[in-house]
Parts: sequence; structure tokens; C-alpha cells
Amino acid sequence: MELYYTKVDFYLETEHKLNLSFPWITIRSILGKELRKLACINPAIKDCETCIYNASCVYANFFETILPKENDVVPGRIRGAHPYSIIPISHTDRQFAFSIVVFGNNNQYLSYIATALMNGQKPGIGKNRIPYKVTEITCNNTDILNIEDLSNNSFQNLYVLNEDCEKSEEVNYHITLCTPLKIVQQGKQLSEFDSQIFFKTINRRIRQLISMYGTENEEKPYTFGESQIVNSLFTVIKLDKWSSKQNQVEKLGGLTGSFELTGNLSPFEKSLLQAGVLFSIGKNTTHGLGKIEVKSIK
Repeated sequence: MELYYTKVDFYLETEHKLNLSFPWITIRSILGKELRKLACINPAIKDCETCIYNASCVYANFFETILPKENDVVPGRIRGAHPYSIIPISHTDRQFAFSIVVFGNNNQYLSYIATALMNGQKPGIGKNRIPYKVTEITCNNTDILNIEDLSNNSFQNLYVLNEDCEKSEEVNYHITLCTPLKIVQQGKQLSEFDSQIFFKTINRRIRQLISMYGTENEEKPYTFGESQIVNSLFTVIKLDKWSSKQNQVEKLGGLTGSFELTGNLSPFEKSLLQAGVLFSIGKNTTHGLGKIEVKSIK
């Protein structure tokens, strides 16, 4: 099972100081607003699901991700995993750096993404609409700010899910939850989790991404090894986002902090950790949630 992806790094600088503790939600809002203005040819229709053009619309693809009622990806649901993640890099009160990772052939829409963020420069960011400037766009350490067509497949990278569960190796990893990790089970947001839940969360996400945007083969039987979470230190972070579509406040947030993962891991589980680092995990990854870092402890 494999998934091509393209990671583009964006660097923004505002004209004046901007006090946003978690700016990535606002970045996503700018992207959505400007992308809709750029791509929508039927703005009178508010619900993309009823629009006859939704299958070919960049905005509907990225922000609605509508599936047929009968589908094998998420049976019983009409929304799939969005074809991108926003992964924070750093921010100060005037500078913001983040990656947008797009999956599969959605790299063909990267020029739309870059143009939408460019178009948002003058309208500005935040409550006071402070103008910003896109100072740099890079991909694979290459400056692509002035490249008109970003769909070049040479920018793509390949992730391969290693399904080998036969072998195992004793490891000790320190895992940092850099941005809030939101895991929901049976409609309830978890305030703690064990290694089984952690790996199942990553596994569910990467398999859905591969099913929708990658190349899959017949799924091999898999198991999760004997590992455990120790020395966990979690903090619950609450984040609110106003949803104009739902006309209500949307509850985001999750757990930040760190923990140690010890025990025996298979190549399959190590491959899942790699996917978590590359694509983020849990809910609301398009809002900048779920970024993790994994370091080996000697």
C-alpha cells in the first residue's frame, strides 16, 4: 500500500503584530474563503452537496470531500478524509510558517492553494484584518514562490505502508504531541489513551487516505504488538472555532504533552509512526491539529 504526497512550506509575515495563540485555524479559514472565491462558479448555492459542479470543483474537493452515498471508504458516510493536512512549523506575533501536505494527484491543485493564500494578503488575517505577505514558498528545499505551475510530479514523495507484522524490535521512543491530538471514540473525546488506541488511530487514518488517494492492495492481516505508554504528561487544550456553515461554535482542541512508547514494535507499527509524523493524526488535521514528533531514546 502506498501514497504519493507533496509537502509545500509557506512563510507569512504580517504588517503589524497579531496575537493568535493558535493561528492555524485562522489560516485554514483564509484558505477556505479565498479558495471558494477563486474556484466556485455557482456561488448562489450554499450547499456544495447539491451543486452539479461539485465533482470538478477544487473548493468542494478540499473542504467538503463529498463521497457517494454508497462507498467502500467510509460506509454510511458521505464525507471522506480531506485531501490535505495543515502542519504547523512555527509562529511568532508577526511570522507564521506551516506546511500544507496534499495527497495523491491533488498536487495538481497546488497552484490554486498558493493563489488563494496570495489573494488573502490584502484582506488580511485575524479580527482586525491585518494584511500579510507570503514571503516564501518552498518544496523539497526548493524555492517555488515564482513558479506558476506547482503540479510538477517531481515535487512528490512516496510513503509506503510496511505491513510486516512478523518481526519485532524492542524500542523506546519519546513522542511529543506538538499540537492538540483529538481522538474520539463512541462520540466521546478521550482525555487519555493507551498504545493500542494510539496505533489504531493512525492505522485508521492512513488506510482511509490510501483508499481515497493512494494505491491499495488486498489488506493483509495485522496485529499490534506488546508496547505500552509510560511517563505520559498530557494537558487538555480547548479551542473554539466559529463555523459559518453550521452557524455555531465548533469545539476543537485535544491533548498536548508527551509520553514514552516502550516495548516491541513491528515494521508495521514503525511505519504507522512514520505516517503520523508525515501527515498528523486524529481529528481536525486540516486545522493544524495532531502534529507529532517521534525521537528514539538511547
